[in-house]
Amino acid sequence: MNFRAGAGATLTHLENMHYYPFGMLMEGMGTNSPANDYTYNGKELNEDFGLNLSDYGARWYDAALGRWWSVDPLAEKYAGQGIYNFVANNPLYYIDPNGKEIWIWYQVSVTKEDGSTEMQDRKVQYKNGKLYSEDGGEYSGENEYVTQVASQINQLAQDDEEFACRISVLEKSENIHSIAMTDQWENPENITKPTNKENAAQNKPTGTNIFFNPTDEYGEGGKRHPRAALAHELLGHGYDYDQAETDWSKTKNGIRRAEVDAVNIENKARAAAKNPKRTDYSGKPIPKHMLHDTHKN
Repeated sequence: MNFRAGAGATLTHLENMHYYPFGMLMEGMGTNSPANDYTYNGKELNEDFGLNLSDYGARWYDAALGRWWSVDPLAEKYAGQGIYNFVANNPLYYIDPNGKEIWIWYQVSVTKEDGSTEMQDRKVQYKNGKLYSEDGGEYSGENEYVTQVASQINQLAQDDEEFACRISVLEKSENIHSIAMTDQWENPENITKPTNKENAAQNKPTGTNIFFNPTDEYGEGGKRHPRAALAHELLGHGYDYDQAETDWSKTKNGIRRAEVDAVNIENKARAAAKNPKRTDYSGKPIPKHMLHDTHKN
């Protein structure tokens, strides 16, 4: 069943649909609403040319066949399954929410049965400039951290064509990149951590956990817009980890070249925000010939 929230505490009934396990609609049962395109598994149904394909973000799914329309990018890991199979042919037990995504994590205060409260983690998916809840429906909440991070990712995509391309690559990657608020104890500063340290050490693709404060205007290199730090972490380190392009070698004065690469990405965002160019890392000057000409005017 699907409902839409109305004024006050009212709910408007949109539809009541029935599906076969692989997603085919049971004709003649339930009520349909033409205003709702998000059907089986909460995915958008595209009816162009009568194909009736569900948009799972990374791939198109055909409920009539119970198969994807493209090869599973993780097929090599599941040699016993067909390369087009959907949820290991067991839709009653498994789901395939997307598999490729950028997630923004946040916390909410929840009141328990005994009246006490506790903080619980929640997450939303960032895709094509929009936000989606864990059930696949469009996110309608107003969490400040979520809206700030999404707004800054959107601005980065507008700032620079390379940024837009890198964001698109991360959205479609087989790895998951999570963004969460910095914390007082373990991650007090903006930082990117690979989810698979062994893969990172061997320069193999891996997802990341990114800790980012969207209101912090100060960092190494002086005052700058917070999205410059997000560019450094997500589009610099996050992208390099995802593409197995992290350069672990060092400059003559001991700076990892991966940090030089991230600073160059950061400087593009600094230039777009009209912030001064960053020329050092951890108090050490970055060799001038390694810095890109981002501030031309």
